Amino acid sequence: MRSKLILAVLVLLFAISGYGKTWKITNNYYSYNPASITINYGDTVVFEISASHDVREVSQTTWNNNANTALENGFQLPFGGGMLLPEKLVAGTHYYVCTPHAAFGMKGTIIVQDVASGINNRLISNLSVYPNPAKDFIQVKTESALNDIDYTITNIFGKRVQEGKLENSSSLVEIKDLLSGVYIIQVGKSSGQNYKFIKK
Repeated sequence: MRSKLILAVLVLLFAISGYGKTWKITNNYYSYNPASITINYGDTVVFEISASHDVREVSQTTWNNNANTALENGFQLPFGGGMLLPEKLVAGTHYYVCTPHAAFGMKGTIIVQDVASGINNRLISNLSVYPNPAKDFIQVKTESALNDIDYTITNIFGKRVQEGKLENSSSLVEIKDLLSGVYIIQVGKSSGQNYKFIKK
């Protein structure tokens, strides 16, 4: 009974806070503060800005020209700001502006670094993990043709607890040494997908 209660609390904590760090960006008149941040893959960014400013991702060229043409499939936050979740912040440099004030130089950058060494930068599609919850093993399956690609398992606090290689597109991963709780398996990291699973 106690282990089930602990597991329920861990699931709730994960749902509320995720597994990365949260960064805050505000505004100081017509500038973002800070104007540039460097974060880790999996982190979240919250914009707490005044109602006269918004956030739009643009290309580097648009950013350099103090223009505001939206980047295709880029992020956009409304006037007053909001939250940028990790799925919008892939590894690399993200350039953004305030649409009505870009011409005045109101712009910033978010540099997302992939800090997990040894993780492949390969496209992973339709990752699935089962059973979920699991006890001793999880089956990791994708539609990508995998051959000896790295994976990492982290706990809800972002600590790496296990790593290894997937031999093919349907691989068995032993998890019996993990404590009961919520985990994230990361496959292909910055070009791939993450999947949450529960260890019983």
